[in-house]
Amino acid sequence: MNRTELAHVLRAAANVAGDGRILVIGSQAILATYPSDVLPEMVTL
Repeated sequence: MNRTELAHVLRAAANVAGDGRILVIGSQAILATYPSDVLPEMVTL
């Protein structure tokens, strides 16, 4: 999953939940914090 895909999933989850406050926990949380060109390739596999 890349940052764009994560953003899409978060928007869809917020829409379904009817709440814009989504908490990302776990390994994918790092994708929302840094641009993908800064992260090691292994992180985004």
